[in-house]
Amino acid sequence: MTGATAGIGRAVAPRLAAGGIDVVAHGRDPERGAQLVEEISAQGGSARSPRQT
Repeated sequence: MTGATAGIGRAVAPRLAAGGIDVVAHGRDPERGAQLVEEISAQGGSARSPRQT
């Protein structure tokens, strides 16, 4: 999902993950992307960020 680190994308990504979708969170801020991935994972969803190493 492009723009997943802020705004509408940030609000939608966890909801998609909660619905069983494997989210690839992409945005300009790698730290916020990592935080989003951690949040989704903690809630039992599947997510990753292309900027994660």
